[in-house]
Amino acid sequence: RSDPPQYQWSFYDTIFRRAAEAGLQLVVTIRDNPSWAAATRCGPLYDPNDLARFARAAVERYSQPPYNIKVWELYNEPDNMRTDGWFENLGGCWGNAGRAYADMLKVVYPAIKQADPQTIVLIGALGYEFRYVDHLNMNFLDDVLRAGGGPYFDVMNFHYFHEYHANWDNPTTQRFDLQGKLDSLKGVLTRNGVQIKPFVITELGHPYAGPPAEGYTPMGNSRYVIQGNVRAIAEGIGIIIWYQMVDGPEDVRLYGLLDAGLVPQAGYDVYRFLIGKLSGAAYIGPYQKSTYGLEAYQFRKSGEDLFIGWCRHDGVVPMTVAWTQARVWRRECGDTTCGPYTQSLVEDGGTGDEDKKRDGKITLWLTSDPVFVERASSTPTPTQTPTVTGTILPSPTPTATWTPTTIATATPTATSTPTATLTAAPSGTPTATMEPDPTPTGTPAAGGRLWLPLILAP
Repeated sequence: RSDPPQYQWSFYDTIFRRAAEAGLQLVVTIRDNPSWAAATRCGPLYDPNDLARFARAAVERYSQPPYNIKVWELYNEPDNMRTDGWFENLGGCWGNAGRAYADMLKVVYPAIKQADPQTIVLIGALGYEFRYVDHLNMNFLDDVLRAGGGPYFDVMNFHYFHEYHANWDNPTTQRFDLQGKLDSLKGVLTRNGVQIKPFVITELGHPYAGPPAEGYTPMGNSRYVIQGNVRAIAEGIGIIIWYQMVDGPEDVRLYGLLDAGLVPQAGYDVYRFLIGKLSGAAYIGPYQKSTYGLEAYQFRKSGEDLFIGWCRHDGVVPMTVAWTQARVWRRECGDTTCGPYTQSLVEDGGTGDEDKKRDGKITLWLTSDPVFVERASSTPTPTQTPTVTGTILPSPTPTATWTPTTIATATPTATSTPTATLTAAPSGTPTATMEPDPTPTGTPAAGGRLWLPLILAP
């Protein structure tokens, strides 16, 4: 600590510059308090003005070329209440101090905006779960908003892991999984008189392995790579970050597209396939025909319609498209794993059309494994393996009011649909202090236009 403050930037100068040169777009998290600034690494500060000075200096430095960082997050899972052991490493422990978090926002948010009015400030990503965990305060967001924190962040930010879906599935409203959690968070904003803000998901995931009793499988993981990301896109989520890119060597539950030895896991090829199918596509809307258990979403790419659909239960459901030819991508699955997606051409009344009638329609049976259905011309397009680009739709252009870019290629609907950006989060993101530069604990992946989370500590 010094007066005036002196910050050690060289470590981040290097990695932020390299990220920009590789075409990566970063979401930077400010976390990990110095010992002189707070009683814990993760919670309330003695004087938020210390953080405001640091945040302003960081944004002034890194919002400009060659770094061009425009999205900043203030702590990680600040609704965490515990500071013992592992919990202090979460990057946030303001759970019992919502008012203090709001007071921090009131000081730090204006400092960031003074440094760069175009920077987008995310509230620290909320864990916001009420069952199976005991460290999260479900009233934290209420406490922040009641204390006047609503105007002092631009975008709502939360984490979602499919293993907690029972908390959020609502058969009455037919809103499931992350949809139910999103609805609940919007309800918190509304009951506190705060206008609904844009949302991002900075951790989205489901394990492919873990404690045997929990029953995680590569098949379930790879299915959720598709289901979770497609649901998030349909909800207008502007940034979607898959948790995680690379597993840590000591992780108990494994979520990564790559394991700790950088070996591709079940979700890797599926993630590549999803990126390839949706890169440059416009989201049109949900499949409209009401069929119990059917969940499907319509996209349009290069003038052609594409449906991605699945059955929400363990049986099968029919989906009908008013086409005479369709290209269908399916996988063969066993008890715990699935093969690669392969393409078949289905014609009205022919093999694969389950109603066996030449009636100007094609009916397909969908299982719980996602299926891709694309209108086909008379000449089928050969299946191609896409190159990983890290983004499935064009990245939104951040503005001071977070107005995502609307999709010009979509057929007009009642409301314009924002684009979404999909990426995987690297494990072992590096931290920094105001002491000599630390040794990095992980390296951001390069290649393509990505949103990546990184940690910056004062």
